[in-house]
Amino acid sequence: MQVKDLLIQQTIDGHNWSNKLISDLADGEWFISPEVLNTNLAWQIGHLTLSQYYYTTVLISGPNKEFAEAIDLKEYSTYFANGKNSHSLVPEFSVNELR
Repeated sequence: MQVKDLLIQQTIDGHNWSNKLISDLADGEWFISPEVLNTNLAWQIGHLTLSQYYYTTVLISGPNKEFAEAIDLKEYSTYFANGKNSHSLVPEFSVNELR
């Protein structure tokens, strides 16, 4: 298996695993931030989305203007590039948007 094929499969597997983890969670559970973690599922999913876009699109083929506009990449980056804003996601992002 070539490295490219391995990376594609790992990305698909990671996406499927993430979807499986979030499939049964109630919307209210997405924004709970345990003190010991100082983060929440909503922030983690937003961060994964931003990271996947960067590592699987920007680095390979350059920015995708259509995707960036669809999610308002500038605002998305403000909240999900680092963990500073993990507690201020509500009401900025809904669970449906993050899904």
